Amino acid sequence: MSDWSATTILTFLEAYQNEPCLWNPKDRQKVNDAWTRLSIIMNKSVKELKTKKEILMATFRRDLKKKKRFYSVRCRIR
Repeated sequence: MSDWSATTILTFLEAYQNEPCLWNPKDRQKVNDAWTRLSIIMNKSVKELKTKKEILMATFRRDLKKKKRFYSVRCRIR
């Protein structure tokens, strides 16, 4: 993973969000085309973009789990 500044990550997330077929991947060809468009926009390989997406999702899930755990403990204390 090279050159992934906060600005680059936000640009990637915005571009990813603008590809609705990635959110509901019924047609495999449309999904592949969307990843290719993202690759062109970001000037990175499809493989690198998919890896970064998985890393971001894993980080999000981990942080969400921590937050849920924190609030569940906090609620029991009150």
